[in-house]
Amino acid sequence: MATDGLKPQAEAAAPTSVAITIQLLVLAVAFVIGRALERIRFQWMGEAGAALLLGLVVGLILKGAGVGARLAAAVAFKGGIFFYILLPTIMFDAGYSLDTRMFVKNVGSLCLYAFAGTTISCFVVGLMMWSFGLWGWCHSMPLLANLTFGALISATDPVTVLAVFQRLDAQPELYMNVFGESVLNDAVGMVLYNVIASFLDGKDVNAGSVFAGIGLFVAIFLGSTAIGIAIGLLAAFIFRSRYFYSGPITIHGSDPGSTEPTEVTSGSNSTFEVGLAVVFAYGSYLVADAARCSGIVAVVVNGMVMNMYVRPNLSVEAAHKIETLFKTLAGLFELFVFCYIGTTMFLQDEEFKIVGYTALSLVALAVSRAANILPCTAIVNLLRPVERHILPAQQFMMWWSGLRGAMAFALSVEADERFGEYGKVMKTCTFYLVFITVLFNGGTSAYLLRRLKLRAEDTPALILHLQDNLSRMHGFGSEDVTGQGKRARSEGSARGASGRPVGNGKSEGASE
Repeated sequence: MATDGLKPQAEAAAPTSVAITIQLLVLAVAFVIGRALERIRFQWMGEAGAALLLGLVVGLILKGAGVGARLAAAVAFKGGIFFYILLPTIMFDAGYSLDTRMFVKNVGSLCLYAFAGTTISCFVVGLMMWSFGLWGWCHSMPLLANLTFGALISATDPVTVLAVFQRLDAQPELYMNVFGESVLNDAVGMVLYNVIASFLDGKDVNAGSVFAGIGLFVAIFLGSTAIGIAIGLLAAFIFRSRYFYSGPITIHGSDPGSTEPTEVTSGSNSTFEVGLAVVFAYGSYLVADAARCSGIVAVVVNGMVMNMYVRPNLSVEAAHKIETLFKTLAGLFELFVFCYIGTTMFLQDEEFKIVGYTALSLVALAVSRAANILPCTAIVNLLRPVERHILPAQQFMMWWSGLRGAMAFALSVEADERFGEYGKVMKTCTFYLVFITVLFNGGTSAYLLRRLKLRAEDTPALILHLQDNLSRMHGFGSEDVTGQGKRARSEGSARGASGRPVGNGKSEGASE
């Protein structure tokens, strides 16, 4: 019969449907649990930690129930879904919701932490783990494999800490240092991983290839930044022209004889604006990826450019809808990633017992994070006036906030598919590191923030006054040139005591 041919297709689609249903149910429960934890003011675990634990429980249940291999494969974490659906939204929201004034004020230090600091962290982890393997202390891998692991594990994701910072109103400089570094750090870590992984793939390692790799690293960043800026400015030009606000037109221009309204409805305007903004947001990521550049760099830069030059030209309704749309999706996607990671753990084939490798990698992470924060902060403080120095307590909190999360795990999944035994070690170890840092570092961040007196209310009034005046001096010229001076001043009352826009963060849903 004709329907017989449909049976194999239906059977093939069934595991996918069941897997999606399971993941959505887990996401819904994680969302409810996260809100419940917030309402009871439970400070030792955030939404991300709860989602990770819930995913682990669900994965353990599925494994105990003896689910088929096809269903297990359908439920397991897939890099393609993360890189092409989840990641662009999360990173665009990070760039779009960034407090541009505070970012520009700290751009030098953020770039130092992201570029120099992440590179230092990568090589410290790689060299330490390689040495531990040579000494027989843990699972041994070649130097390039360990450097690849160092690159992917250097990508931080302090979503849990940032949620605490928002809830307790952390000092604005501390918040921006942690948040801004994490946004740029993800991009640097991903590009660094791709460059080093190309050598592990079999590319000859010599002086020429090393310099070529450095040149490729710089070229990818510059190219990705240019793509993000270009698409953001194109979006700004289109929104600035306000073409879609005009009434009926002919080939010769506006139709003076038309009896139709000269203005389309506000709802129609905002729908068009939101749709166009989504196209430009995803377009920047896909164009950069197609050009063999970094989509994550392009989409973050594009988000920042659209925040500066598109947002002022949006209708009030559209501006609210765009911010709500991306913040809601980014929050759900961030939470979904942690559910996804947890569910995957017990469904993967773990062939290597690497407890020793994981334990020593925690030591390497702590050392590499210190090698990142301390020297870079010393340089920053050397170049800053005394009132803007990053204090020891703030440095400790920045060191403690180096959680590992979605980006590191997604890169480890890609490494697992690409490098066989070495990739499986990287993936399994990365999961353990994500689990430990999200639950332990993230769970204790609220206590440390209070203990170290790093909330905005703990900052001396004089320092807050000096910081605010300095920030206004830095932002005055550019705001007046771009026509955003009035807007920035009018938004001043809408900013929280911390000096950042209300709702700032990687994702609202995942950050509370």
